[in-house]
Amino acid sequence: MLTLSGAIVSGEAIGSVTVGAALVGNTSTPVVISGVGQAIKTTTDIAIKSISSVGSADNALIQGGYDTLNNAVDPDAQLGRIKVGGNLTATSIVAGISSADANFGSADAVITPAGMMVNNSAIHSAIASIVVGGQFVGTVASSDKFGVEAQFIGSIKIGAVSLGLTKSASNDDITISQTTTRDVHILEFA
Repeated sequence: MLTLSGAIVSGEAIGSVTVGAALVGNTSTPVVISGVGQAIKTTTDIAIKSISSVGSADNALIQGGYDTLNNAVDPDAQLGRIKVGGNLTATSIVAGISSADANFGSADAVITPAGMMVNNSAIHSAIASIVVGGQFVGTVASSDKFGVEAQFIGSIKIGAVSLGLTKSASNDDITISQTTTRDVHILEFA
């Protein structure tokens, strides 16, 4: 499935993931870290507790709500804290969101439940926080997009700058990465 790249993929929830170096994928096959979520949901549905990378993350895909075959199945999936020590480049981070095309950040929607999964209206898909030590950028190509997407995004800090996100779900819709083609879309879905 992956060529010159790697993955951590689970059909259940994932605890804390620590990477002692950089996460480096390639344009055709990103590094994937993916968890479905909890089998029994109460007030949360944690798919990945946390991810911490000492170095940069290039061409990565971090996703909550996906099974081991990369099918979008859990609309309530939640990601904990995502921390990248260096730059975050050409990377998407999504929870409970599916994409109609090959790129997050464009034609996306809340996951339609499949199989045994049920959309619990009391639980929002969420990304607790993203902390990037360096820059968060896409690419200079005009044909790609990258997304940070869920129903609720707690906070995003890039270098010394905290983005001014609202404190409630389904409100934020901004693009960043003006040094490339403004191809990083931060979006909360209803």
